[in-house]
Amino acid sequence: MSPSSHRNIILIFSIALTAMLLGGGAVGAYLYSHQVEQLNDSAFLQSRLKAIGQDTGPAKGGGRRPALVRVAEAKWETISSIRSVPGRLYAVREATLSSEVSGLIRSIPIEPGTKLVGEQTLLAQIDRTWLELMLRQNEAEIGSLKADMEHQQAELDRIEPLVVSRAVSISDLSLQKSKVDKLQQDLVRLEVVRSEIREKWKRTTILAPFDGYVIERVADLGELVSPGSPIAKIVSHGNIDAKIHVGEQIIDRIKVGDVYPILIGELGLQLEGKIHEIVPFAQTAARAYPVIMRLDDDGGRLKPGMTIETLITTTDPIEGIVVPKDAVLVKPDGSTVWVLEDLPDEKRPDGEPTENLKPRGIAKPVFVSIVAHAVDDYSVVPQTPLGRDILKPGVKVVIEGGERLTADQLVQVETVNPALFDGLPDKTGQQRLR
Repeated sequence: MSPSSHRNIILIFSIALTAMLLGGGAVGAYLYSHQVEQLNDSAFLQSRLKAIGQDTGPAKGGGRRPALVRVAEAKWETISSIRSVPGRLYAVREATLSSEVSGLIRSIPIEPGTKLVGEQTLLAQIDRTWLELMLRQNEAEIGSLKADMEHQQAELDRIEPLVVSRAVSISDLSLQKSKVDKLQQDLVRLEVVRSEIREKWKRTTILAPFDGYVIERVADLGELVSPGSPIAKIVSHGNIDAKIHVGEQIIDRIKVGDVYPILIGELGLQLEGKIHEIVPFAQTAARAYPVIMRLDDDGGRLKPGMTIETLITTTDPIEGIVVPKDAVLVKPDGSTVWVLEDLPDEKRPDGEPTENLKPRGIAKPVFVSIVAHAVDDYSVVPQTPLGRDILKPGVKVVIEGGERLTADQLVQVETVNPALFDGLPDKTGQQRLR
């Protein structure tokens, strides 16, 4: 191809590219001017908003889809503030049993978890061989001493009359009496040794000192132990202590003999515990006083180490509007209760089958102050006159779903089929959903 042909092709390509750029700019300018005209046309904007509402709204009735919530009823009641104080279960008695004598362990028929009967269950049997030999030697010494003492006593009885006739001197008589007295004291000493050996003999059999359970076996069969050597660790059963720590702010509100509810969440139990002891000493950092309540261990069902909660009343009873705890949204800037007002007739959905309708309403926020808080309920006071007109006993308050609500939003009440709870244990949250 000649150089002139190349120049012609480049020229044609340049002309075509320039035409495309100019054409695109013209099209863009046209579209921009057309959109500006549409944005300035109120009739066009209204038609588009109407079309959008038809696309996103319900098939009939129009408007925003209602939010799903669950509700409960506000009541007028008297409650006291209650504080949940955590604690733990402890055995009334806990001991590490030790040997009181030396010897080999000949029998130790226990394992961790073995149930014990006080003064009956054998924990360990210590070898008695050396004690048996010591006892036989002691008895032989006592026998020999008694024979010698009988001889010396007979000699004393023989020479006493001879002192009158001066056949025996008073000095010889005194010497004989001292021999008899010494033998009597030696006999007493040997009898004490015999009692000590017999007592050690008894203590080679180690029995459980109280009813309970073995939690650890420290020694083993064939082990040589000495006085003070640990054999086993045991805890009592029958009664059990619930121990909590109560702060100095409310310690004066409780006293020995008071009864408070105790919750054991893992077992689903609520018991009553009577205060058995208040320890009048608090650690400096915690400033909380140990409080002990004594319970029955329910046949061993309650075990040391279990976590508990005790509900302590911290204020005098207060009368007012009471709502479930879940109905109060607590935030740094204040607390809010959402009240469900009846839906006006003109806002009710039409054209929908009656059997498909669920309770609906309008959500109204009420700013409140919490004056008392129980375990599952709050006593609240509306902060404004308008709030007092809205939040009254008998109204429905939102207990679930309130976090996403806005003022005057349409809501729909979601109900729970009671059959879902058949066979389940009664728990507070489930009772509220019922």
